[in-house]
Amino acid sequence: MPEPDRTWMSLAAYNMGMGHLRDARILTQKQGRDPDKWSDVIQSLDLLSQEKWHSQTRYGYARGFEAKVFVENIRRYYEILVWMDTREHPLLVHQLASGFSDDLAFLVQPQALPGFFTDLRQPGLMQSQFFCTGCQ
Repeated sequence: MPEPDRTWMSLAAYNMGMGHLRDARILTQKQGRDPDKWSDVIQSLDLLSQEKWHSQTRYGYARGFEAKVFVENIRRYYEILVWMDTREHPLLVHQLASGFSDDLAFLVQPQALPGFFTDLRQPGLMQSQFFCTGCQ
């Protein structure tokens, strides 16, 4: 099975069990679709909670709709990470021109979060700490 379909299937199996994923793939194949494509198998996941369909499977009832949401949430998050990694965005961290070691060289751009700033030059201040200017 090619990537990324293998990863999405693995996540679905992690969520609902390998047996139920096998059932969904068999249902997908019975409906004339490709059981090795996530885009085809995802359509069969909802069927595992319907008696008409899960009564025909080896492992029975499953909440396939939950696995579907689980995998789609992870896919969305992954796409956001890839998008942020490949583009300049005002909320992304950027490297300071000079003055800090590599582990302290990344800060949130002040203009991205109006009213907030970070200053890592203060002793003992952690990178993840933020201070609000003008907040109450």
